[in-house]
Amino acid sequence: MLEPRPRAGGPRTVDLADVVVHHNDGGGIEAWGCALTAVDVVVRDNTAELGGGVALSGSTLRALGALEISGNTATRGGGVWGEATDGVDTSVLSGARIIRNEADLGGGVAVEGDGRLGNLELYDVEIVENAARVGGGVYQLDDYGAYVGERVQVRDNVAAEDGGGVYSGSGLWADAWSVSGNRADGRGGGLYLAGLWSGGEGLQVTSNVAAAGGAVYVDTQGFVTLTSLSLADNAFTDVETSWGDVLAWEPGASALVCEDGGCAVE
Repeated sequence: MLEPRPRAGGPRTVDLADVVVHHNDGGGIEAWGCALTAVDVVVRDNTAELGGGVALSGSTLRALGALEISGNTATRGGGVWGEATDGVDTSVLSGARIIRNEADLGGGVAVEGDGRLGNLELYDVEIVENAARVGGGVYQLDDYGAYVGERVQVRDNVAAEDGGGVYSGSGLWADAWSVSGNRADGRGGGLYLAGLWSGGEGLQVTSNVAAAGGAVYVDTQGFVTLTSLSLADNAFTDVETSWGDVLAWEPGASALVCEDGGCAVE
């Protein structure tokens, strides 16, 4: 077991270097109110109910060197599960490569919390080749909070139902995200947006495939505001419907608002 040590004026901390965490039943790393750093760390082939590889509750995990989270399985969050705690402490993950994990909800990452903005923040994270029933790359629990991120790559993930790359059931703010090569057998190859709002700037959604809404599917409650959005080479497979290969939305959804003329659809 890792014993955090206190630092003045901050949370308990753990520094990991040259560590492989593997084949544990109950998850690889659990952090509750901690600040972790990682250098040359691999978290692989672990299993858990929440966060097969890593579970963060009001904690931060920052990669100062290589950090790979791979081959883990869970019910929610095959690679990583994150939440805020007590309405105060946001969890943060930065610099990680999350690859080939599996879960029922959120093959790569699952987010939940207490209804506030930023239950999990992602920075400079790669989410690649993960698989789930819903939310192949990222899953956010319906009606629970939000997550934000900058410079995140979500690619080549697969969902058996909705949200090949990202399934957002509440709020999402995405800056400089690349969502590419994902597939959903249901709706939203790149993104499935079901929350009350979603937004971002510099979002690229390319080469995703779904039965409906190859790039983006907006559910009934969804309100989406994006700036500098690029949608290219997305496709849909259900030729019996009128839903689009790029954007699709259900009746009652406010669909898509592009600010400052910054949206490009190819």
